[in-house]
Amino acid sequence: MKKNQRGFTMGEVLLVTSLLSFATTGVMTLVSKKAKTNNGEQYYRQMVMDGRGTVDQIAKELRRAGQPQHAGAANINSSNSNKVAANTFLVANSDQIVFEADLDDNGSVERVEYRLKGETLERSVVTKNADGSVPQARYEIVAQRVDNGGLPVFTFDGDLSGDKPV
Repeated sequence: MKKNQRGFTMGEVLLVTSLLSFATTGVMTLVSKKAKTNNGEQYYRQMVMDGRGTVDQIAKELRRAGQPQHAGAANINSSNSNKVAANTFLVANSDQIVFEADLDDNGSVERVEYRLKGETLERSVVTKNADGSVPQARYEIVAQRVDNGGLPVFTFDGDLSGDKPV
């Protein structure tokens, strides 16, 4: 080789190329991990916000449980009219709660059911028939992958047969 020739040898080119490839791969891995971490945090925050919204909705509906009570005539009650709600929880256990209320203020009582089926929280709202009978529940998914840390989803303090559900 002549001393005045300039350039890189094949070995130098291969060495630089492999070092650049290694450095680029490392940087892309770090960027990818950071993006996944940010997306994971965003996903977690969104799950928490969705969970809070669901709990707020359930609490709002539970506050209306047992309303309305008085339809005017003495012989009208929750079992023979859709104008009167049962004044107790119909079911209240660790994975299901069922109650009646006029949620939409239209004068007709709805049967509201929340249940945890596996890791899926489901809700059914059906309007009672005029004779007080109740159509079959139609469940929709409210939340999935519900994990309450082994605690019951619903807890109940009060008397199931009392005047006002707690």
